[in-house]
Amino acid sequence: MNLVGTLMSRIKKNGERIFTEVYEGYITYSDLYQKIQAVSEAFGSLPSDNVILRCRKGLNMAIAVLSGLYSGKKIIPVNRLLKEEQVKSITEQFHHYCCVTDEHIENIPKVPSNLNSPVSNLEPVVLFTSGTTGKFKGARLTQSGLLFNIKSIAKIVRYTPKDRMLISRSLAHVAALVGDLFVGIFSGVSFSFYDGSFSPMAIKKEVQEKGITLWNGTPTSLFSCAVLRTEIPVKKCVLSGEVLTESVYERIRKRMPKTIFYAGYGMTEASPRISMGRLPERIQRGYAGKLLKGVKAKISKGEIQIKSPALAYGYMDEKRFPEQWFHTHDRGYIKGKKVYVLGRLDGLIVRGGVNIDPVMIEETIQSDRNIAHCKVYGKPDEILGQKICVLVQPLDAGIVTEKYVMELCRKKLPEFMQCNEIKITEKFDIGVTGKK
Repeated sequence: MNLVGTLMSRIKKNGERIFTEVYEGYITYSDLYQKIQAVSEAFGSLPSDNVILRCRKGLNMAIAVLSGLYSGKKIIPVNRLLKEEQVKSITEQFHHYCCVTDEHIENIPKVPSNLNSPVSNLEPVVLFTSGTTGKFKGARLTQSGLLFNIKSIAKIVRYTPKDRMLISRSLAHVAALVGDLFVGIFSGVSFSFYDGSFSPMAIKKEVQEKGITLWNGTPTSLFSCAVLRTEIPVKKCVLSGEVLTESVYERIRKRMPKTIFYAGYGMTEASPRISMGRLPERIQRGYAGKLLKGVKAKISKGEIQIKSPALAYGYMDEKRFPEQWFHTHDRGYIKGKKVYVLGRLDGLIVRGGVNIDPVMIEETIQSDRNIAHCKVYGKPDEILGQKICVLVQPLDAGIVTEKYVMELCRKKLPEFMQCNEIKITEKFDIGVTGKK
């Protein structure tokens, strides 16, 4: 059975279980299936096979995604937090397309006029990479690759119909779309969609009021909760999207001692998981679980390279990815089946001919109890090539000053890793995907 057939059979099987609560009451899985049929019927009359989804509400985006799959269209979810110029850089990559918004989904009747059957599309989803390395690149994900991921992740996390999952990230993010929505439907969980801006207290309130047992996010998101002493009382949590360091994980675990944590490593092009596993009490920096069964990996010149049955067909307007080792552009190493990710290849700072890992500096600074967040980056320098800069958000501005951070670095870091510029900021922006 293909991706669409699998998801729709699970939705029908879940029947009268609650899919999500709404203001008027709740939506069952049976209600959801009927709505999918109605929306997919409307999708069938759209003037293009490329459907860009610009829903700002999580529930509407979920319905649009599932309806698009059912209708056989190629769906392109867009993050609700992107600026218009960023959205334009995505839409201009399509010769023909049409857009679907919240209004389209909400104005379609719940009951379809005809009981249409699912239409198959071998490449049903285009997801755009986060754009942190330049131009947004659209990865053409396949039904087989997405289904491989759903089944692989479900075997590891073992969600049950008794679970309630909070989705606070955009479904344009591959981890949220596949690891949260698709795996959740496959497992029969109930959902709650949080559409507000990220706030540890708001997340805690949502979790407590709605009996949430599952919430997944980036280490930065969970660390934000930990440093503000906000316990998020969930049963299980998958950490992915960034390098997980010992000190960050320790502070998260201390604030959420009853939570079972999992690490996930992947990328949009892998649909998304490459490795995954339950986290022990203590970890080595960069630990990202074990390779999924069927995925191969090797290290070449410090880079992680993979072969995966879930690899995307290719990028937009480009040929198929060659059947060779795929370059992840991530630094790391492998011990047996265990994967350790240390950062991006292009994330290294080269100062005076020496390669410097910014994550090591960030881990040292963030280990201080008076500091909430920090980001280390390189800036061009005529003499050194690059200089080391750090942006620091203190928990107590009266204690943490530039001199305080400089002294912290002097005590804990070797001389070649000392920072050239230190800036203190009250506000620390987290990106649209929950990363620094």
